[in-house]
Amino acid sequence: VSYLHLYYDYAGIEKWAIGEWKTNTPLTKMYQQKFQSMKGLHVAFHKIAAHTGHQYNERADKLAKKALEEGEYVERI
Repeated sequence: VSYLHLYYDYAGIEKWAIGEWKTNTPLTKMYQQKFQSMKGLHVAFHKIAAHTGHQYNERADKLAKKALEEGEYVERI
């Protein structure tokens, strides 16, 4: 079994993955399917506050915005 600690600032990251929120867009459906297909991976979700200056969260926000601007978010999922 492999372990992953996943830090996030948006509740959907965890809720879609574990099936607590309904997936109603192609992106959320793909995300949930990908997550559920990773057998043998134990994920520990950790919620952090958004826009509080957390170094890695700020970096993740910049990378996500760049991917959206470049239209790369679907191809990499």
